[in-house]
Amino acid sequence: MATVEITDQLLATLPPEIRKMPGGVLQSSVDTLRDTDIYILGYNPGGEGGSVTVEQSIKKLPSQHSNAYLSGVWGNNPPGEHYFQRRLRDLTQALGYELKDLPGSNLIFPQSRQAHLTDHHYAELCWPAHELFLDMIRPKIILSIGNGEPKSAFGYLRIKYSRPKEVERIQSKLSGWGCKRFTAEIKGRPTRVVGIPHISRYNPERYHDLFDWIKEGLDPT
Repeated sequence: MATVEITDQLLATLPPEIRKMPGGVLQSSVDTLRDTDIYILGYNPGGEGGSVTVEQSIKKLPSQHSNAYLSGVWGNNPPGEHYFQRRLRDLTQALGYELKDLPGSNLIFPQSRQAHLTDHHYAELCWPAHELFLDMIRPKIILSIGNGEPKSAFGYLRIKYSRPKEVERIQSKLSGWGCKRFTAEIKGRPTRVVGIPHISRYNPERYHDLFDWIKEGLDPT
């Protein structure tokens, strides 16, 4: 799908309530919107009062070749050196991928400084846009950064596509923190949804014994 076409479709899926708010739709480069194994999904962009609205971010999408995970300036840190960015880069490399090659977004597009202040009903309003991305990406895994419920991408997708008894859980022997996963048919394809502890609060190095378990989702059938 051409990026101009996806821009028009994204604008059509989102209500004015969402389009006019500060935020963004894609953290990675537009070049990552192609077949790949993993779709990274956070909950919503941090911060508040940004200068770019969701609608403006969509209109800029065709020329977005930078990756906020790698080159974004977050806080007072050098580009790409916020601890969240470093941890996500280390995690994807441990899973066998380069972060620059993986598409990444947030379940909810509007900004908020803290997740608990976000209106969770925005998730349902934003989900049709993610379905457009999923048609382009066709991932084997949706990797949710954070697995608390309900306010995480994992929690939203578990309610939408699964039942509690279908969720597998595993605890790290190193840290006690755990991961969750379930397999669902999303957009007509078997997709494993994996929820990991939120790396803004917890370093993946402390649960590296679970990396092989996370990678099992690359064969979700």
